[in-house]
Amino acid sequence: MTAAPLLIVGTGGHARECIEAARAADRQVAGLLDQDPQMWGKSVLGVPVLSGAPAEHRSDDAEWLIAVGDNEVRSRLAADLTGCAFTTLVHPFSWVSPTAVIGEGCMIFAGTVLQTGVRLGRHVIINTGATVSHDCQIGDGSHIAVGAHLAGSVKIGAHVLFGAGAVARPGAVVGDDAVVGAGAVVVADIAAGVTAIGGGVARPRGD
Repeated sequence: MTAAPLLIVGTGGHARECIEAARAADRQVAGLLDQDPQMWGKSVLGVPVLSGAPAEHRSDDAEWLIAVGDNEVRSRLAADLTGCAFTTLVHPFSWVSPTAVIGEGCMIFAGTVLQTGVRLGRHVIINTGATVSHDCQIGDGSHIAVGAHLAGSVKIGAHVLFGAGAVARPGAVVGDDAVVGAGAVVVADIAAGVTAIGGGVARPRGD
């Protein structure tokens, strides 16, 4: 059965990556959607940006993907578009265990590995070259950035940004809305709403 045409919300760099990943996966991208009227009528990588706010394009004939890297914005858009049929985009140059459970709206990019028992919530990004080892759990709206690595049984909460090149030890827990900085090594649990930098050093958000 042929997959439904794909509507992608977003027109920035992350959307361009999603367009190319969709094409690699033989998915038809029917159009892009953006809340900025200045983008309407333009095109990105040959894909037209449709006029009108995203919610105006609800259709049973298309599947949706929110191609926005910012966790807060992506989650807000997902709430605004409740009832749309969200797809999961998996680049063919990734490897996903057949035992992995992946929520709707997830984006899994080239060079990623998701091992046995992994569970992803909704609208999760597993970015280029990231690896997620056995039995990890990642909550809704989180982003595992480029080249990050999660050892076995790591638990990542909702709306977490796990930065580029960061590493988590086996069994580490990162709470909701936390930020793990690029290149950080998580050697201790990170509480909700905390930013961790360097060797898992934690500080309250905004300090």
